[in-house]
Amino acid sequence: MIQLGGFADLRSEGRRRTEEDSVWPSFTDIMTVIVMIFLMALVVILIRNVDLVRQLRQTIQLEQESAVQSDTLELRVATLADEVAGLQLRLGESNALRDLAESQAEDRQGQIRQLLNNITVLQKIRNELASENNSLGSTKKKLEASLLSAEKNQSLLKNVERDLRNEVSALALERDLLVEEKMLLAEKNASLTDKYRIEAEGMQSENLDLKEKLVNLITLKNALEERVENLGLDKTQLEQDRELLSEKNNSLANKISALTNFQLKLEQQVSDLGLLVSRLREEKNALSLENTSTTAWLGELLELKQTLEKEKKILSADLSETEEKRLILEAERKNFQQEIGRLVQRRLTLEQEKAGLIGQTQALEIEIEEQKYMLQAKIDLITAERSFVIEQKDASENERAKLLDDLKESERRYELTKSELDYLVSKHAEEIAEFQDQKALLIKNEEALKLLQSSYGELETEYNRMVRPARNEVGRHKVVIRHWKVNGELFYSIKEPEQTKALEVTEEDLYKRLDKLKKAYPGQLYTHVIFPKGNNFLQEEAYRFERSILSQYDYYEAD
Repeated sequence: MIQLGGFADLRSEGRRRTEEDSVWPSFTDIMTVIVMIFLMALVVILIRNVDLVRQLRQTIQLEQESAVQSDTLELRVATLADEVAGLQLRLGESNALRDLAESQAEDRQGQIRQLLNNITVLQKIRNELASENNSLGSTKKKLEASLLSAEKNQSLLKNVERDLRNEVSALALERDLLVEEKMLLAEKNASLTDKYRIEAEGMQSENLDLKEKLVNLITLKNALEERVENLGLDKTQLEQDRELLSEKNNSLANKISALTNFQLKLEQQVSDLGLLVSRLREEKNALSLENTSTTAWLGELLELKQTLEKEKKILSADLSETEEKRLILEAERKNFQQEIGRLVQRRLTLEQEKAGLIGQTQALEIEIEEQKYMLQAKIDLITAERSFVIEQKDASENERAKLLDDLKESERRYELTKSELDYLVSKHAEEIAEFQDQKALLIKNEEALKLLQSSYGELETEYNRMVRPARNEVGRHKVVIRHWKVNGELFYSIKEPEQTKALEVTEEDLYKRLDKLKKAYPGQLYTHVIFPKGNNFLQEEAYRFERSILSQYDYYEAD
């Protein structure tokens, strides 16, 4: 029935249609959120993978740096060895210089001994001169007696006697001077001997070799004293000979018959005495020059001795400094050896950790790749479903737009009857049912998303476990396990930190001990598996044994 007042009120139908239209934006938002969640999950997985790769690269870089540091330390040890060799060469040169100084000191000691011998010879000469002076004095007395007896017969003899007395007095003065010089030389010799003896005693405390030289000097002094005693005996013998000669002279003087011959002899003796006096003067001058040169030479010896003492002190200081440097270098060499040992041990540990990390990384990469493929397949499936839903949505929207156009056109043309409205409601009921089916499908997709999220959570947990910090024995109870094979028979040993020597055990005892240690140190047991060199273990066997120990008892794997 058509009402004449205008168009029918269709607002309730419009509200219903608007409520029905609001389903599609909600579905689109949900699908967008699902896709964004999958994209974020994929991004997180990729970021974790990148972090794992970066950590692996850092581990490799640390290993390379440790290798470089080990090489640097080896080069430094070689350099220190070269420096030690150079210091040893310098020490050898110092020893050579010291030996040269000792040889020079021995040469100087030889020169000193030669000087002492010369002084002894001079003393002998002076003794001979003194004996000759004594003989001359006795001869003079005899001549004076002869001249006094012949004074009446020959006035010339008085003059000669006067001259002889003057010359004899001069000779006496020269003799006294020679005696004084002899005493001075004897005092100088005694002072030099005492000085050398004191210096030798001082040098004895500084050098043991000089003690032997001092003993040699004392022995030489004793020999010189014996020689002086022998010279005294020779002097006594010469005095006896002189007495015999005096007796002969007396006998010859008694036998002189003529004053002329006696005068000629006297003149000849006077001339001989003049020659002797001149010769004595020359010898005196020579002795003075030799004494001066000896004094200068002794001064040079003292200067040389002081120079040698300074050089000896310098060499002693250099030797002590070299010894200190050698001790310092020895301590540094020991420290470097210990540091190299620690670095080598650290390198082996890093290699083991690297091997374990590489295995874990490979397993993780395989698992991540599988999860990636599964997620990609699920994402593709959801994307296809989303495309299908979007196509259905577009088709529904197109159909709805077409229906709206038809509705508008129908409204313009004629009023809808109740039967036509029922027909439209029944027609849209199919679409509502279809929307409910799509809603159920969306619920299923949400459940699949939850399953994926739970799977991703487990994967993330496993990944976080694999990228946690590397194994570290600091603060852990370290147990060293050795496993080797001899003629096909397997052997085991275990060593705890408080043990100084590893204990060889059977396989059953090994696992029992590890079980006890795991209970005694829960979460703190650090196992270190070692395969000694020279064992015919396959890599797979060694890996299985190590993984079995680590997975059951190590704090890092057993948690």
